Amino acid sequence: MLQFDFVSRAACCASAAGLVLAGCSGMTASTPEDAVRQRAAAYWEARVAGKAEAAYSFAAPSYRSVTSLDRFRNQYVGPTYVFAVEVISVTCQEKASVCTARTRLDFRTPPVLVGGRPAALPAVQSTHRDERWIMEDRNWWRYFDPVK
Repeated sequence: MLQFDFVSRAACCASAAGLVLAGCSGMTASTPEDAVRQRAAAYWEARVAGKAEAAYSFAAPSYRSVTSLDRFRNQYVGPTYVFAVEVISVTCQEKASVCTARTRLDFRTPPVLVGGRPAALPAVQSTHRDERWIMEDRNWWRYFDPVK
């Protein structure tokens, strides 16, 4: 009977291990496009919320090594009229070390004042922009030109 219990337990453990391995084999690593899409959306979520430190954390380490958070905040994270952002598409180069995320930004234009009074109601507009994302230190980062 002791032999049967040992064999039963061993078979049960082998079956469980097989199920775990089968489940893991179904998982695939995300593509560069998927990874950039997620990071670009998170970057813009931080920007729209005015969270400079969070947005700065998406900048490439090489950029952060020469650009302070304060300088980044002053240049990129000021008052914003952007209220919604959607990552439309992501295309990566063949070697997948550089990707371009195309985003749509929805924003409200500030009212125009004429004689101290609003001449028109704020309008909602959209624009598209292409943003470069680079692979550095085994992660995807938003590329910014270093400020001199």
